[in-house]
Amino acid sequence: SRCRVVPSAKSVFITQVRKQLADTFPIPHLFTTMQFRAIILAALAATGMAFVPSTGKFAVVTRAAAPRTVTNMAYVPDGLSPAQYAKLKKEEAAKKAANKKKAMKGSVETLTQWQARSA
Repeated sequence: SRCRVVPSAKSVFITQVRKQLADTFPIPHLFTTMQFRAIILAALAATGMAFVPSTGKFAVVTRAAAPRTVTNMAYVPDGLSPAQYAKLKKEEAAKKAANKKKAMKGSVETLTQWQARSA
């Protein structure tokens, strides 16, 4: 004698719902074709190429072959000529160097002494 397995009400309900969903929302044939798989593979390969270094054996164009040009561009404020701005920068550098020589050069005072002097 064989034992007969009776499906539970829950499993019957789940089977009915799956069948209704399959009838309502059929899976398009496009997703199961080789053509679709080839498109997905090409998209993944193209995305992966973004992370391959562009030097070495994978390089398509090398930078060494391209001539390099040097442009001499510099910031000059409005209203000043390049010569005036160079003179101004030179003066500021001299002031900075002079200030660095006298500010805290060889100071050995403690924090308490400095606070008392500054207060």
